[in-house]
Amino acid sequence: IAKRAQKVKQELELLGIKVNHVPVISACFSGGGYRAMISTAGFFTGLEKTGLSKLLSYASALSGSTWTLAPWTCKNCSLSDFKTNLQKRVELGLGAIQNPVQLKQFTDALIDKLINLQPITPVDIYGGLLADKLLNNFDPDRHAVRLSQSAHFVMTGERLMPIYTSIICNEEVYHWMEHTPFETGCSYLKSYVPTWAFGRKFSKGISKDYAPEQSLGYLMGIWGSAFEIAVKDLIQSESDKIKQSSLFLYSILDHIDDTAVGDMRLAPATVFNFSKGVRGSALKGEKYISMVDAGLHFNLPLPPLLERKSDIIIIFDASAGNVGGMEFKKAYKWAIENGYKMPKFDMNDNTIEKKNITILKDADPSLPIIIYMPLTNETGAYKNGYLWDKQDYTSTFNFKYKKEQFDDLAGLPEFN
Repeated sequence: IAKRAQKVKQELELLGIKVNHVPVISACFSGGGYRAMISTAGFFTGLEKTGLSKLLSYASALSGSTWTLAPWTCKNCSLSDFKTNLQKRVELGLGAIQNPVQLKQFTDALIDKLINLQPITPVDIYGGLLADKLLNNFDPDRHAVRLSQSAHFVMTGERLMPIYTSIICNEEVYHWMEHTPFETGCSYLKSYVPTWAFGRKFSKGISKDYAPEQSLGYLMGIWGSAFEIAVKDLIQSESDKIKQSSLFLYSILDHIDDTAVGDMRLAPATVFNFSKGVRGSALKGEKYISMVDAGLHFNLPLPPLLERKSDIIIIFDASAGNVGGMEFKKAYKWAIENGYKMPKFDMNDNTIEKKNITILKDADPSLPIIIYMPLTNETGAYKNGYLWDKQDYTSTFNFKYKKEQFDDLAGLPEFN
């Protein structure tokens, strides 16, 4: 981070800006499946063209945006080359692993987990499919890519620090987990482990095995697995529609919401609890940690950026159904409730998602400046009024894009 600060200072001076305190400028990318992945590539391209990408110290991501940030950070390639390769990959869809060499790599990774008695869930399969399609520029080792291998790119200060997120769902209240090229953990567990040791069995902070590092594909599966939604979350998200269609069905589901069935998940990722036996950890007595897509809490990974005292946070929001800036309001409310000082924002402002840019700032310099940029074409200035939210292919659960669809969707955030 110190090396990155020197790079940022040099860039600011090239722009004619003299600073005593080098500001910590961070980017925050929303989730949303391939839509978020593609639009994140577009946002980054815009940042690169304006020179802003060289001023960022951190970038936090969740769900689909991690599928851009992680492969790009792990590969020492230009953003334009990465984006070109990404466009070709999304034309393939998310199908079965066809290449026998890649299939063997994937099964070898599962065997490693079995040998070390690590839990295997559908997230392992999902992560393997993601790796097969989204990490093909790492051939022939797309299933052997590790998050920690991007550390040496970050350590020089040439690259920003990426922070990937998930949420712990062992208890009813969600808590955010951070995954970086260096460490994985969170303050809730009062512990962090080297990323290459995440997934190992621990007791009182001591590793009990020599299991290899989890694959990047598996981690991408954890970060972007919205299908892990709890029954009660699904009921609550669709409650209004259900109530309108059938009061009888609504009353039954409302009852389920308050039972143990409501807490059931379809397929949470499960790893050994590295904080087992660690004094102060809220889960010190638990054998496993279960994690889900952080977007199931709220779709903007602000927590790690606030914890690192960012001076400026640029939020790029590609959330679906973002009526009234709903996901930003959830994140803002969480920040206030958890003791973070934020610039003033009118929670009744229902136009924030329609503006290309909203800047929140306060006279108090200790408060972060928030720059909010949603995925919008409200002015109609881009491609004769292209409306991404009216296109069927921008669904969170679509995993196949034609070239023109990719170009339209990536072009909008770049244009903004």
